[in-house]
Amino acid sequence: MPQILPETCRKRVSKLSKGRPTEMTQHAGLPVAGYQPQSDDRVQTVNTAKALEERVLRHLDTIMAHPDYDKRMIAIARTGIQEAFMWANRAVFQPARIDLPEDSK
Repeated sequence: MPQILPETCRKRVSKLSKGRPTEMTQHAGLPVAGYQPQSDDRVQTVNTAKALEERVLRHLDTIMAHPDYDKRMIAIARTGIQEAFMWANRAVFQPARIDLPEDSK
């Protein structure tokens, strides 16, 4: 069976799962309203999730190529995977709601 994560990601997940994340460098938030600076650990956690998501999506690509499999169900699976990882990543980065111009009135 192939490894789902590269060795460096597995070590990182193992370290985080033991409850000893270290807060180090703060990375600037995305230039998008509501996003705040993030620690190395949070960035690494999301990068690990992105790698896992890509591996699952590539597996679905392989399934989709099979002529006898239900393409609609695979598309539903793809959407579900993408949504699940989006929510997982939002749980880590926790983007905030923003103020709108009319809020200052």
